[in-house]
Amino acid sequence: RQAVTAWANKEYERYINIWKDLGETYKQDPQKVADEIAKAEFQILKTNMENAWASGDEQAIIDACRKVLSADSGNERALLLQTLVNTRRRFYDQLAVGEREANKGNYGDSKLAIRRAREIAETISDAVIRDELVRIANTRASEVEYIDNFSKARRDFENGKFKEAKGWVSGALKEKKTDEAKALEVKIDAALAKQAIEKGL
Repeated sequence: RQAVTAWANKEYERYINIWKDLGETYKQDPQKVADEIAKAEFQILKTNMENAWASGDEQAIIDACRKVLSADSGNERALLLQTLVNTRRRFYDQLAVGEREANKGNYGDSKLAIRRAREIAETISDAVIRDELVRIANTRASEVEYIDNFSKARRDFENGKFKEAKGWVSGALKEKKTDEAKALEVKIDAALAKQAIEKGL
């Protein structure tokens, strides 16, 4: 009866101790004792896995999943969590590639890596995690698009290519309405107006 209460309360360590006592003191069937202890030990592994998942510590999650899978190779929850962690790692690896490329000024390669990261995120079955990672990828893609467009607008403005600069600054402002981009747009508009007046003369 104590064992039933311990199990119901998810007190698996206590459950194990009760069954050990039943085996040693009351000479219960050794196989029954071993089975009950193994059942409780497996519950402890699953609890540890869920606690690791809640903590967000990826290595702890992977380690806990491995332990559960060594006891039950087909455990769906452990397989799911392992897949989620591995997919999330691949996502962040691609995002890091995008970041490195953006820092080098390789915006096309950066956008490609971020697009790959988003595609990886979209394969995740858990809607909450998938939506969060897609949001992160979309935000980063918008930031890189802004930087790319703004830098091209500034370059073309400095080279006297005002129409091209206007297109680029419009693209930048579509992504983010920054004071920097608005100020450049004012300068480009002034240069285009001046150019139109000069052509009209």
